[in-house]
Amino acid sequence: MPMDVVKDPQLERIDAIMNDCTFPWSIAGGWSIDLTIGRKTREHQDMDIVVFREYVQDVLNYFSDWQVGVVIPGEHRLEVVIDKNQVELPRYCLHLQHEQDFVEVLITDHANDQVIYRRNPSITIPLQDFIRIDSMNRRYVTPEWQLLFKAKSPRECDRQDFINALNYLDVTQKEWLRHALMKTHASSEWVDLLW
Repeated sequence: MPMDVVKDPQLERIDAIMNDCTFPWSIAGGWSIDLTIGRKTREHQDMDIVVFREYVQDVLNYFSDWQVGVVIPGEHRLEVVIDKNQVELPRYCLHLQHEQDFVEVLITDHANDQVIYRRNPSITIPLQDFIRIDSMNRRYVTPEWQLLFKAKSPRECDRQDFINALNYLDVTQKEWLRHALMKTHASSEWVDLLW
């Protein structure tokens, strides 16, 4: 459980941007690790948020005066989004830009109270365990989920996030992450550190 309130202009900005939205969203990426820890551990290049797929149209409506693009998987390009039909599977990532503001929206799927890992649908996490809430009532993605995504091709910042988060994961979180890594990245050096 975080000991301190994490304050930063990026967090304040995303709160201001999302202040009037009516759909649920949660902070993701490296910020979800820092909110778990309770302090800023490094600089963050951007702001990632998670939104469930059934709210894609709500996202598009809310950001109607922003430039909205969807990442085309495997093609390293963006396509301008006009409506939600352009954001169906396997598409999952929206880039939102307005003047100096940039937000990456990670569209996430769930079914039967389980959140589904898009890279391997056999890996799920209970919906009730997926979102954490800090002392400022900010919703953020649970760290073990975020670390699973970071394990695929870890950059230095991802390795740093893993080491920083390790002592903040309880036994259940470590077991979940180790099991998920064994299914997806069994050779990861992180597996042995989760005992």
